[in-house]
Amino acid sequence: MKDAKYQLNETDWWCEEIPCLHRVYKTAPIQGAHKIQKKLGMTISLSSLEKKLMALSNKVKELNYKYNLKKKALLTFDDGHKDVLLSIPLLKKFPDIQPVLFMTGRQFNGEVIPLPLTALYTWCDRNNRDPNKLMEDFGFDRLSLKLLPENEQRQRLEDAGIDINPQEEEMLNLKDLDYLNNCDWLIGYHGNYHCDLRIHRAVDIEDDFKRDLRLLLSIGYVPWIAWPEGCWNKDLYLMAERLGFTMQFGLSSKKYEGKELKMLNRVIWK
Repeated sequence: MKDAKYQLNETDWWCEEIPCLHRVYKTAPIQGAHKIQKKLGMTISLSSLEKKLMALSNKVKELNYKYNLKKKALLTFDDGHKDVLLSIPLLKKFPDIQPVLFMTGRQFNGEVIPLPLTALYTWCDRNNRDPNKLMEDFGFDRLSLKLLPENEQRQRLEDAGIDINPQEEEMLNLKDLDYLNNCDWLIGYHGNYHCDLRIHRAVDIEDDFKRDLRLLLSIGYVPWIAWPEGCWNKDLYLMAERLGFTMQFGLSSKKYEGKELKMLNRVIWK
């Protein structure tokens, strides 16, 4: 990517609606973690995605024509599940929609082990369990795990006898990221690791963010951050802004103080 892309900001994009996706699939049925994530509204079929993209593209064309603009709409993907590659041929039909992938610092350093929650969902599918109803048996559930650092999430799963690296759940690797980059996807930051980062003081994770941002820019990715779980606070926002993250993304379903901050809120497509 060219250095000029580092300077892109919200004025370059049509931001009335910013979709957020996690996983995609061709046809049902789907199995494993993906099956659980479908129940949680974290995946979308390619046929449904195409219909939504067509509607979004038409809106962007109308806006650009009306105001003599050349903006694109953003389509964002979180977490780095390998099945997002299925969307590449479809997205080539919509040149006015810009795909953006958000990955964690660990993933930019080559980690391909599934996220802890993905491992949990795989186990839940195998054992016909609800990830929201595990507290009595294990002392944790889906929501409580999000409030732990990623390494502690994995330790809890291991202690409970849950496989933390199910082989059938593939994540994007560095070669995949190069391919997406060559397909003109933008690639940004999803935190130093995946959890609700409000459990930390901003000052305690600032060095991680600074290190990961240097890596991001050296590779040629964009200094944008999508907060994991859509969770942030004012101190985290200001820390990321001070370090040089030029765009920050949350989720429209999460409400926080700090309305004066330029948080771009996304809506989950499913």
